[in-house]
Amino acid sequence: VICVEMKSQPGNIFTGTEGGSVEIYCTYADGYQNVAKYFCRDPCSSSDVLIKSEKAVDSKSRYALLNNVSALSFTVTISNLSVNDPGIYYCGVERWGRDEYTRAEICVRKVVICVEMKSQSGNIFTETEGGSVEIYCTYADGYQNVAKYFCRDPCSSSDVLIKSEKAVDFKSNYALLNNVSALSFTVTISNLSVNDAGIYYCGVERWGYDKYTRVEICVRKDTSVTTAPLSTLQTVISTHLSSVATPQITTGKARQNFTLFSLELPVYGGLFGLLLCCVLVALVVLYRRQSYTHTASSKLPAQENQFSDPAHNQEDISHVYDDMLTVYSLAGPTNPENSSDTYSIIQHDPPAKEDSSVYSLVSPQGNLKMPT
Repeated sequence: VICVEMKSQPGNIFTGTEGGSVEIYCTYADGYQNVAKYFCRDPCSSSDVLIKSEKAVDSKSRYALLNNVSALSFTVTISNLSVNDPGIYYCGVERWGRDEYTRAEICVRKVVICVEMKSQSGNIFTETEGGSVEIYCTYADGYQNVAKYFCRDPCSSSDVLIKSEKAVDFKSNYALLNNVSALSFTVTISNLSVNDAGIYYCGVERWGYDKYTRVEICVRKDTSVTTAPLSTLQTVISTHLSSVATPQITTGKARQNFTLFSLELPVYGGLFGLLLCCVLVALVVLYRRQSYTHTASSKLPAQENQFSDPAHNQEDISHVYDDMLTVYSLAGPTNPENSSDTYSIIQHDPPAKEDSSVYSLVSPQGNLKMPT
């Protein structure tokens, strides 16, 4: 906790503490209530003006200006003081001709934390890495509603880990719970690491010096978490497969795994059966389609032969008879006496549309004569 001391000393010297704030009081003459006021650093050129305004209240960065017209004065507040802020400054009031200035000097002190210690016995808290630890801190009656905080040694402003006036508050892996009825608050640190070991303080804000309680946190290495070698993992997997093949009812995690396996088996079986049915239906449809295509293609030639052109067939028959007559005429006997016995067996009824003279060449009484 940073305590801010602000004083007005002879010669207009103002002193504040690093990280705190300081107020500089500046006066002006009557008649200049509504003109611009400003605050600048020596030598107060235009680039040295830190804040300037004609408003009753204005702010810029770390600077705030409040004009009190009834008191003929204005106040400049500088917050978050640093060691670079000490020096000579001027309060300025604009007017015709030459502006009116009031010189002011600012001094900044280094932060000094005063610690009031309590009994150290029993304030050592030990926990394992990765776990959490609770630190109990007490305070006196009358400080139930002031800010409580938890900081690491040496407990400067940057060492404060959590600070709150609420009953319950959280920040990162820190939690603060204020129990007003027990006049105590608890700080919980979760996810501990070996870097968390060290000296800490429970702090309670109050006028003057804050009240501190020193605590020590020790963190043990967690040796229970080890990396299993490959052979061990193979053994575990083999054991798990054996337990699936011959399930046994056990407690805890093994029972849960067996239950999940028992629930998943009917689901997977149903899906496999549905997939098999779809494949069989697809095969039957494909087979029937191929059979129909083969049957239709085998019937087409027969139909073509069945409905062929009759005129063309009749023409082929005529040519056959012509060829037969030619053969018999060439192979006939030279003896006219025996010709009737040899060729009289040839009988033919000509087609209705053809000339009958073509078949009259075959005579039972003599040699065959070719028509001219």
